[in-house]
Amino acid sequence: MNMSKKVLLVGFGKLGESIANKIVENKHQLTVVKRSIVSPHHGITFINHDIRTMTPSSLLNEHYDDVIVCVTPNGRNKVAYQDIFLDGVLPFCKSINTDHIWFVSSSAVYEQNDGSEVNEQSPCSPTAFNGEVLLKCEN
Repeated sequence: MNMSKKVLLVGFGKLGESIANKIVENKHQLTVVKRSIVSPHHGITFINHDIRTMTPSSLLNEHYDDVIVCVTPNGRNKVAYQDIFLDGVLPFCKSINTDHIWFVSSSAVYEQNDGSEVNEQSPCSPTAFNGEVLLKCEN
């Protein structure tokens, strides 16, 4: 028996949209938080909200089985990364009532940058600003 879950997806770029499609295909209840307004999609409830601002009560008053965070910064610089991940994602995740948070990060948190295999046991010693910020957000 397939139990429907209540899922909140934060971010609806290329990867977020692909994740959303799989969630809807599996008959789960999906709410998507996105910074900009999008056209309606069957089976998805959209909330237009920037997570860097105060979390709306409509999100705070709900319980979600899973929250998936799949956001991108507004630029490829340290300030933009800190803005979305440390000033946006962290407080947002602390305010949401959920059983699980799934955070889409990057291999930039690992020290390997030579094409070698990376796994969960690989040392986390990022060498670039994006990896440093993402590792802080993960922890």
